[in-house]
Amino acid sequence: MQRYLFQIQMSYAECQDMYQQQIRYVVVHTHLGKTVRLPKENLRPFLLPDGIYGQFELITDANNKIKSLKKLN
Repeated sequence: MQRYLFQIQMSYAECQDMYQQQIRYVVVHTHLGKTVRLPKENLRPFLLPDGIYGQFELITDANNKIKSLKKLN
């Protein structure tokens, strides 16, 4: 299992662009400098009227399949 911590700051307009275009992934950089591609569908639960903001924790299995993605307080 791998654990990744990262921050997202996307305005609502940026999120709309992401969903209206043929973009399939959002690329984030972890706190340790690793680049991770997230399918955009995994971010939908975190979309609020002002966008997506906050610290997140991603857990993946040995095959890099997402086990959990949650927003940290």
